[in-house]
Amino acid sequence: MERCKRAAALLALLLLPALFPAGLAAQSAGLLPGVPPDMQPASSTLEPSEAAGRLALLSEPLADADFLRAALELSGAGGRELEEALARVRALSAEAAGLRALPVRERAEGLLELLHRRVFRQYDERQTRLQVVLGAGRFNCVSSAVLYGLLARSLGLEFRAVQTSDHAFIRVTAGAAGAGGAEGWDVETTNPYGFDPGSRREFTDSFGRVTGYSYVPPGQYSRRRELGDKGLLALILYNRNAEDTEAGRYLEALQPAVDAHALRGDPESAERLLLSSLNVASFYGQAGRYEEGVGFLGQAELRLADPRLARVREDLLHNWAVSLIQAGRLEEARELIDAHRGQLPEREWRSLGVSIWQLRAAEASRRDFGEAAALLAKALESLGPDPGLASGYEVYVHNHMAALVNSGRLEEAREVLREGLRVLPSSSLLREDESRLKARR
Repeated sequence: MERCKRAAALLALLLLPALFPAGLAAQSAGLLPGVPPDMQPASSTLEPSEAAGRLALLSEPLADADFLRAALELSGAGGRELEEALARVRALSAEAAGLRALPVRERAEGLLELLHRRVFRQYDERQTRLQVVLGAGRFNCVSSAVLYGLLARSLGLEFRAVQTSDHAFIRVTAGAAGAGGAEGWDVETTNPYGFDPGSRREFTDSFGRVTGYSYVPPGQYSRRRELGDKGLLALILYNRNAEDTEAGRYLEALQPAVDAHALRGDPESAERLLLSSLNVASFYGQAGRYEEGVGFLGQAELRLADPRLARVREDLLHNWAVSLIQAGRLEEARELIDAHRGQLPEREWRSLGVSIWQLRAAEASRRDFGEAAALLAKALESLGPDPGLASGYEVYVHNHMAALVNSGRLEEAREVLREGLRVLPSSSLLREDESRLKARR
């Protein structure tokens, strides 16, 4: 066997883009420089957080209070920070209340103007957390869309979020949200001129330069996807997941991916969760935490039926066995591959098994050739015919027999040869030894 460790798979999480340019194509497996294993969280879970689990059970559209609390909790706010953010939203809602008397269009446009005058201070493509928008005024497309949506609903406005390949914004409707034929207007919340953006030259002149995105107008339906409340809130989690992944915090990146899938349950969130899970498994492998990695992948396979998980598990099991072999813990390595035989390709299981038995025999041969031969006889019985095992076995039998002959113990030497030929009846080396031994009668 080629006793080398495999690269333990993928780290390609941002093939599915965050809603900010992350600049992460596929990476080699393992840890980023400067992020040692002891700085990573100790374990990982595929269970949704309490907030996401509770939210997943609610029907849409969400009640205002549920939408607001979920947006903050999924942004990572808690304790005093959460309470301060809640108070800030209540104050903004009270300030916006005067817009309720206006027609729908003017109400929606007035809300955008209010937010850019009172809250939105600095565009930051990575700033997806609602509490930071409220406290520091830094925003991106997701956090600004979430805050706009919260206040829009308090003003009686119907809206849907719109997702494109790398961007999100709001669409306000004059009728029921998503109703066919209802009049509606896009709201690019990152821009003060973003209400009905296709009609504003000021928007066209500034939007792409400030954000780096391209506006996708209503007619381009294949590039636009409407989202419900949970889908919009899941975009917060997408960005948190991408942020942690880019920083090499693979275990921390997992929970937002789990929560996003709990909220959306669609192929896109499943793929993000899968890739994040592969990153976690790869981290465990690079950190030498093979048992945790294999156990984690077992959980992942129960939730996500994808052959990539099985391939990474094979790599981890291979590397785990090799690490034990290299440490001289040969019996542990044998027990490991036997315990996981059904999770390894048969050829892989045999290759590792042959190497383990050969190394055990080589170690024993330093004490006694007979002991080494007995080990390889057991190996042949366990694994079946193998040229490498057979070659080693006949050499050890030959050496054992020769040592007995040289010490004058001819009958014992004959018994060793009889047993050797029982195990390997076609061995030409042992047949020659038998002929020579007969000549000594």
